[in-house]
Parts: sequence; structure tokens; C-alpha cells
Amino acid sequence: MAEHAATGSQRTLPGRIHRNSAKAGTARAKRNRARLACWLAGVLTAQVLFFPNPAQPQEPAVSIHKVDYNKAVDQKGGVVRILLIGSDRRKDGSVEGERADALHLVSYNTRVNQASVINIPRDTYVEIPSRKAKDRINAALEYGGPEEQVRAVSKFVGFAIDYYVMVDFDGFVALVNGIGGITLELKEPMKDPVSGANFAAGRVYLDGNGALAFARNRAFVRGDFERTENQTRLLLHAMRQIRAEAPSDMSKIVKYMGLLSKHVRLDIPYGEAFRLAMMAISVDPASVQSYTVAGSIADVGEASVVVPSGNEAAFKDIADDGLLKNPGPSLL
Repeated sequence: MAEHAATGSQRTLPGRIHRNSAKAGTARAKRNRARLACWLAGVLTAQVLFFPNPAQPQEPAVSIHKVDYNKAVDQKGGVVRILLIGSDRRKDGSVEGERADALHLVSYNTRVNQASVINIPRDTYVEIPSRKAKDRINAALEYGGPEEQVRAVSKFVGFAIDYYVMVDFDGFVALVNGIGGITLELKEPMKDPVSGANFAAGRVYLDGNGALAFARNRAFVRGDFERTENQTRLLLHAMRQIRAEAPSDMSKIVKYMGLLSKHVRLDIPYGEAFRLAMMAISVDPASVQSYTVAGSIADVGEASVVVPSGNEAAFKDIADDGLLKNPGPSLL
């Protein structure tokens, strides 16, 4: 194994509100939560009424699954873990050679209403459980489907995962277009002919294809490390946008109801889906902590991989309560 200069970046992120300060919100915050609850109830009711069969949408943009369907998940007094898997499956639906293009592990602390995200570079070199040998972590999806991907990530970080969410390229594009695109600020211009990313510095509007190019670009000094952080940036900006629009704009509520019914397949009970959705939009995206797996670039055979190192303390910290004791700045 020929190891190059350590370009890996260990970046703990978002500023975290002190644990003891996370108490009941103000009256305004409570009203917003009530509006969010009503909105989500309406959305999921529409899902049940118009799509009673969870598998009915033929090509869902997103599918939500429980790792162990018969196992109870403590969504009220513990930590809920959700693995986000972005698949590189193409439009023809072929899964031959399908690998994970994005891997992000979300931990949500239900007691203090805060969350963290572990950003995992797709070329992270780890053991694949079913093969009992090392490979890029994203290869687990090809070897054994999303279940094996969950097992590989769980073994790597050292704790169990409760749910996983699958989205492919076309589904990602459809979702971003469905919410009206995403607007964010770029500190530097971005130009990469491989991903198609070509954006000037400053305020940038991204439609579905633009967001996909942004998420896939790794033409940076830090390469895949910065790429995985940018994927989380997109997610946080999208959540901030939805969170700002949904409670007060009836036209946007109708839009999101249609989007959910058209593009989301649930493989979990509706009650759990409702609580997960409430978690997702009740957390302030600016407070979400982010940790990027640290490591160095190395060659294994003809493959370039990320050899992880120095992550044990952060993983142990997040395993405890889902949060970091000393987070860095926010990715927003």
C-alpha cells in the first residue's frame, strides 16, 4: 500500500448549543412546532389516502426503511440513527455495479432535539462484513445491497443503525426540482468538467441537475473529503428552506404533499414515519453538528482509497448521545 501525503481532513462541525441549555422553546417556537405537526399530519394523511400501498409509487425518489422492522426504536428518550445512502444507480434502473455515491450517518438526540452527521468519503477503505476483506466502503452496496451497506457502516463506526434512506441520481434530481431548487453561497468558484459543476462564487441557485453536479464534484485540494461535506451542505440548505416555507405557506404545504405522495416509498409504519419527519424539520439546520471522517489518501493496487485514522474518539463521543462535546463551525 503506497500512502501519499495526508490530505484527509478531520472536521468536526456545526456549533453546538450547550446540552444543558436545550430546554422548552419559546411560545413562538411552540406555535411553529404545532404548525409543523399539523402540516406533517396532513401530508402523511394524504399519503395514506392516495397511496395506501407503501410500494405503490413505481419509481420512488426516496425509500425509507427500518434496519430491523420488528425491533422497537426509542424515538422519544434516546438516540435515533439514520444512514443516508445516495446510490449511483442510473435511469435504466440497472443495479449492476451499483455503489453508494454518498454516505451520511445522522444521529438524532431526542432528549435535546439536536443532531449530528458523520460524513463518510465513499472511498473509505474498511472491512466489508460479508466478504471478510477490505474494500472501499461504498462497494458494500454492490456486494450485498443496502443491508450490507448498513452493516459495513455500523461496523466501521462501532454502533447500531436504526433506519436507512435510499435515493438515486434521478430521484435526487426530481426531489430538488420538486422543492423549487436550492440556493446557497459559494466562497469560491466551482468548475469541474467531470461532474458538470460550473458555478461562479457568490449566491448560486441550483436546480436538480445543478445540485447533482455540485454534490458529485470532487475537484478540490481535499478531494472526496470536501465533496462529502458539500453533500451535507446541500441537505442542510434544503432542510432550512423546507422548514422556513412549510408552516406558513399553504401553497407550499400542498406542493410538499404532492411531492411526498409522488416520490416517497415508506417501508416503515406511518406512525414512525411521522415522528421521523417531525425530527427532521424540528431541528435547526444551523445547529446540526458535522464530523468528516479523517484519513489519508493511499493506493491499493490500482485503486485510490481513503485510509481512515484518528476517528475513534469522535465515534465514541457520538455513540454515547449522538452529539460531539467539542464541535466545530457549522457547514451552513
